[in-house]
Amino acid sequence: MAVTMNKSYIRNFPLILVFLCSFAVPLGVAQETTGDTLESDQHSGMTDFYERQKMDEELRALRGDLDGISKRLTDLESTQDLIHKLMLKVSEIEGQLQIDDGSQSKLASALDGLKRDLNRLALKVNLLDTDIRKSLEVLAGDLSTESANLSQSGSVDKRARAVNASAPVDRAVPVLVDEKKDVKIFYEYAKGLYDKGSYNQSIELFRMLNEAFPENQYTKSGLYWSAKALTKADYKSSEALRVLRALVPRLKNHNKECVANLDTGTIHLERRECADAKKYLIEAKNICALDPIVNNQSLPQKRLTEYARYCTNE
Repeated sequence: MAVTMNKSYIRNFPLILVFLCSFAVPLGVAQETTGDTLESDQHSGMTDFYERQKMDEELRALRGDLDGISKRLTDLESTQDLIHKLMLKVSEIEGQLQIDDGSQSKLASALDGLKRDLNRLALKVNLLDTDIRKSLEVLAGDLSTESANLSQSGSVDKRARAVNASAPVDRAVPVLVDEKKDVKIFYEYAKGLYDKGSYNQSIELFRMLNEAFPENQYTKSGLYWSAKALTKADYKSSEALRVLRALVPRLKNHNKECVANLDTGTIHLERRECADAKKYLIEAKNICALDPIVNNQSLPQKRLTEYARYCTNE
């Protein structure tokens, strides 16, 4: 059929040419009056088409990235379950060991080493899990933005895709199994990350420390530094305020009791939450009077002076 039509077309081509030529003059006249407008409209239509097509391609790419990260997250959850089961098995074997005569001390030592390695692996997996979830949130936000823009007509501005600003997973994270042996080392490592400006990673490690040994003094210091890290991005951070308010009652006779009350009151003051600011700043003034750091002794009064300036209507 296609061959027949092509032959027919070739055979009738002279007639078609004559037919088109008979309309040449009218078409020329029409082109003088409307050609520019049609060309402009066609150009505009093609531009919109290609821009929407480009947006559609970006949207498909984002969805592909989202699916890939979701799969990685599923794999990580399976790994976490496996680590948990292995640690349970190690604990069972450890409980069955009889080492009174010392004959099985090597096996006990090997099991202890295996347990520490599993714990280290669990920490790394948890850090990676957090990192992936943050990437997933960023991609989900991009996907939502792209979908919204695609539903609108008109041109699309080029913009850089958001990237995950969290620090990469550190492979040198210390173990956290024994409170007496590990907590101080773990805390100092996390604090070192904070000092270097790796705030996201330090926050995650301080969180793990709190989950493992919530009553430890180093844990409480870690939570304070978590709050400080949160204020680096937003000095009036509501999340930092939440951490500090929950922490303050746990700091009786702790060396961070003064600064935690002071910082809590200061954030409330910055947010113009005057009643809460006054409460924490007065408490800070009483506690910080005995603080060994001289600057901490005077800061609460300075903040209360600012309170009187900004909260005169309270």
